[in-house]
Amino acid sequence: MKYSIRNFAFLLAFLFIFSCGEDNPTQPTPSKNPTINSIESNKVLSGDEMLIKGKDFGAIQGTSKVHFDNIIADTYLSWSDTEIKVIVPAIKSSGKVKVVTSEKNSNEVNYSLDDSPRILSVGNGRAYIGQEIEVKGLNFGNSNGKVTFNGVEAITISKWNDTLIMVTVPQNATTGDVIVKTSANQQSKGFFFTIAAAEDPFINMASPPQLTYGDELRIIGKNFGDTQGNSYVDFNGTKATQYTLWSKSEIKVKVPDGAKSGPVRVMVGQQGSNTFNLTITLGLPLPILSSISPEAFEANGIVTITGSNFGAMQSDSSYVFFNELAGSDYLVWESNLIKVTVPSKATSGTLTVRLGSLISNAKTYTINVSVKAPVITVINPTIAQVGQNIEIEGTSFGASKGSDAYVMFGTTKITNYTNWSDTKIDFDVPDVASGVVDIYVFANNMKSNTKQFTVQKKANAIVDLVLVKAGTFTMGCTDELADCYPQRTVTISKDYYVSETEVTQAAYKKVMYASNPSKDLDDKNPVEQVTWLKAVEFCNRLSELEGLQAVYTINGTKVTWDQNANGYRLLTEAEWEYAARAGSTGKFGNVGGSEAGISALGFTNLNASSVQHVRQLISNDFGLYDMHGNVAEWVWDIYDYYEEGAATDPTGPTEGPERVFRGGGYIDGPNYCTAYSRFSASNQVGQYYIGFRIGKNK
Repeated sequence: MKYSIRNFAFLLAFLFIFSCGEDNPTQPTPSKNPTINSIESNKVLSGDEMLIKGKDFGAIQGTSKVHFDNIIADTYLSWSDTEIKVIVPAIKSSGKVKVVTSEKNSNEVNYSLDDSPRILSVGNGRAYIGQEIEVKGLNFGNSNGKVTFNGVEAITISKWNDTLIMVTVPQNATTGDVIVKTSANQQSKGFFFTIAAAEDPFINMASPPQLTYGDELRIIGKNFGDTQGNSYVDFNGTKATQYTLWSKSEIKVKVPDGAKSGPVRVMVGQQGSNTFNLTITLGLPLPILSSISPEAFEANGIVTITGSNFGAMQSDSSYVFFNELAGSDYLVWESNLIKVTVPSKATSGTLTVRLGSLISNAKTYTINVSVKAPVITVINPTIAQVGQNIEIEGTSFGASKGSDAYVMFGTTKITNYTNWSDTKIDFDVPDVASGVVDIYVFANNMKSNTKQFTVQKKANAIVDLVLVKAGTFTMGCTDELADCYPQRTVTISKDYYVSETEVTQAAYKKVMYASNPSKDLDDKNPVEQVTWLKAVEFCNRLSELEGLQAVYTINGTKVTWDQNANGYRLLTEAEWEYAARAGSTGKFGNVGGSEAGISALGFTNLNASSVQHVRQLISNDFGLYDMHGNVAEWVWDIYDYYEEGAATDPTGPTEGPERVFRGGGYIDGPNYCTAYSRFSASNQVGQYYIGFRIGKNK
């Protein structure tokens, strides 16, 4: 019995040893090489869409790419394990396409450079019988072939080369496809074209010019019909289905999925409008977070984020969000790695990466709170008068003013504050004698470093003003193709002040700490090369110098206007044109009750080759000089086409990329210096022919 038990134990030990020897960890299965089964189509040009079918491409793109010979595609419509939709890059010859995933290459498949004729545009999509138009495209050849308009062959062709055909719309042509047939007997696909009539739909403007899928496009024009019915908007061959507005003169429509850059037209029944070229930016894959390190950190610390699909670099629409607070200081931004400084106001919560409307998965983090001594980094401005608002910037002031926190201004303890946050404190200069004082912050039971500040004597008035009385006038022009159309009745309901001249370089230097951005330096010249943002900063600074309320709140490039403030400001477009006309209904302002000649009122390219001193020519009937010419003048309004209908005290659109400037300059001809001429530029652009004029409420 003992023998049997001993042998049984031995057997168990033997089996245990051998079973343990076989219990090795399972090794991961090596990833497979991607395989391309087919491509659609295999005859392509740069910008075409190609569908690649196969297997083992990977469920998400990550760092994988499609190669066209030695050119790597950078735009992908979709990516799955079995299908890839990719935009063909700038290829110049036939070649081979392959998929590369994690350093593994697929098989290569031949593609051909498309050599068939291809129409890219036909005029602006609309023309009259007998009108000569341009047909632009590729592979037309350099000898004449044939052009047909919905089956009717064109007789008159004045020019034919490989990319351009000048052709006259033939008699009897009707709305339909234009087709090019080359001398080598190759035929293009049809390109829809409208034979024009006065009652046809017509696009005056479409904005914005660049969108992505799902964005809203606004179309302004005429003859669209009071209701949509069977009408629609065509995005380069893709029919839109989602509309938020359809009226006779305006359409608001969502960009449909699959739409490509190119001509947009309105189809009313079978009749198409002219076209408007639109750029469609393609959607990006969702950003994916893998890790954040560390997961607990202090405000102003640095966080490292790993993942994929972050984009090659940080842009105006890509941010790391700590809860709903966006980071602003990025040390590294790559497609799979971000290093960002934690905002000073960040609180514990979740972190996401956002690329426009694309939001990643979230990761949880914790803010470690520590008490630090306050630190003053800068006081802005460093010189001001009694009663003017100043701002202290720094760190560790406390998110709100504690009961024992304060600012010492020389020997005076400040008791009233317009703002107190962890990084900024705002207050008015107390009533103390002029001279240099020391400032420090006491917070967290600790005293900050000390900074010096100069209390300045109150300045005298710097800019002469003229009172303009309220009134009603006709604003705009009658030219339907111009951006000053349509005319409308505008009422200026309150009296207001306008500077007698454009702001001079002498005045600008007095207000802006002796800076002068002008190209032609002369104190009696208007200041120029000044950006719109600097113009509103000047207004606020001058208001402060004269003890008035600042009109504008400036936050980076975003500016808001307190219309009840009594300080200096830019004129609205309506106020500017009313002041420039001074009662005139013509191109130029009135002098002595009738419209004056341009050379009597302003410096244009007829009578000047450079910026001139202000106040050299005669004033208009409101007592204002140089409203036309010399330098153009920034106004408040954001640029857009005018709305129809009467208005009272209009202030322009609420959003848009550019600000308006008016009046033209010495570089312009008289027709660009009229009371109604309009121009626009970015609020961060300064040009040698743009200055500004200011005003304020009465």
